[in-house]
Amino acid sequence: NTLSLKAKANLNISGDANEVTMNFKMKDKETIWVSITALGGLAEVARALITPDSIKIMNRLKSEYVKKPFSYIYTFTNKQVNFNTLQSILTGNAMGEFLTAQSDVKQENGVWVLKGQREDLVYRSGFNTLFKVAEQHLNELKSGQGLKVTYGEYQEIGQTLFPTALKINSMAGKQTIGVQLEYSKIEGN
Repeated sequence: NTLSLKAKANLNISGDANEVTMNFKMKDKETIWVSITALGGLAEVARALITPDSIKIMNRLKSEYVKKPFSYIYTFTNKQVNFNTLQSILTGNAMGEFLTAQSDVKQENGVWVLKGQREDLVYRSGFNTLFKVAEQHLNELKSGQGLKVTYGEYQEIGQTLFPTALKINSMAGKQTIGVQLEYSKIEGN
């Protein structure tokens, strides 16, 4: 139902890299709240609230507040990425909308791979030996957009396996975003 995460992060937006701490609070299928702090957690530099229909961002460094529809995320990724996809990426779960009968599932180099195409989007998910997602790729060649997510080792939290780290690389035209997260605190129910 709910999940709280704290991570040390390297955030790189089009070449502007920063070491920050990111705190996430999520409610399944409802909200993702993110607080970004710098200087060892002493100063909050940004905050975001993401819901299935909107994105609200407060950038304290630039004294800016942005309120956009969820479709604003398509500036950075494919139009088929929805709120549930975003939550799946952050939690190390397979993207449910691509687990369909039309997907091709086969074993490659001793691990399972799911791949296919939905409209102009080509997707590929590789699973580790625990059947947890090791990496996910979404590519739309027509628009030049790509998203690659790579997961670190998994640890048991309660009765669930959760990734210890994740790396996100997104490219949309000339805009690039790189996020490396190393989770230091994971709590959920």
